[in-house]
Amino acid sequence: FKRALIISPDDLTILEHLAKLHLIVERNKESCELFRRISVLNPSSADIWYGLGTAESRLENFPAALVAFNHGVE
Repeated sequence: FKRALIISPDDLTILEHLAKLHLIVERNKESCELFRRISVLNPSSADIWYGLGTAESRLENFPAALVAFNHGVE
């Protein structure tokens, strides 16, 4: 994924897969960073906001998680 991002740094599909992979292996800080980046590029994706909320909650950043989850249902 990292090589693909060098070629296409704003590719939403690559960014999303990498963010979800980080979430699966509990690299939550990296996942948060990627989900935040994606949320700027694609703010209407409920899936992205859910991923961000999940990563934030795992980092025990509950206010940020709540904000992300709320964005996902708007």
